[in-house]
Amino acid sequence: MAKLGRDYAVPGESWHSRKTKTQTLRKKCAEEFQEMIRLESADDDGRMICVTCGFVGIVGENTMDAGHYIGGRSNAVLFTEDPPNCHPQCKRCNKDEGGAPEAYAQFIIEKYGEEVRDRLKALRYQVVKYYRSDYLEMRAEYRARIKIQKQRLGH
Repeated sequence: MAKLGRDYAVPGESWHSRKTKTQTLRKKCAEEFQEMIRLESADDDGRMICVTCGFVGIVGENTMDAGHYIGGRSNAVLFTEDPPNCHPQCKRCNKDEGGAPEAYAQFIIEKYGEEVRDRLKALRYQVVKYYRSDYLEMRAEYRARIKIQKQRLGH
């Protein structure tokens, strides 16, 4: 008999619908994580500086993303804060310039050192499994941090 994990179907619910719900939860968690990164990076006037080109964006103007130094959608790099892999980037650098990897690497080295850069690179090859309960916990934490930052910024 197969060992049942927390993400398998429950009575009355198909395995496929449970999987889809977990994927949706992961996507929402990523969106809230990125919003949290942008808000926490903003100064008290709501300004964020792109870590790769220096462009200054304002909270709420939709000019900034939360770009990842190590790209990809694996769990090991998507939500990591230790070491920090996600910082404010303007949409041009993050999307049009493919994340501006050379400038981003320089930023990581200058701010955190080569050891952190190397740790981030190693994360690309790690496998991290999150369950529904993990996503729910992370979303609760991110929402609380977002609320604090919005209060700080007067939003």
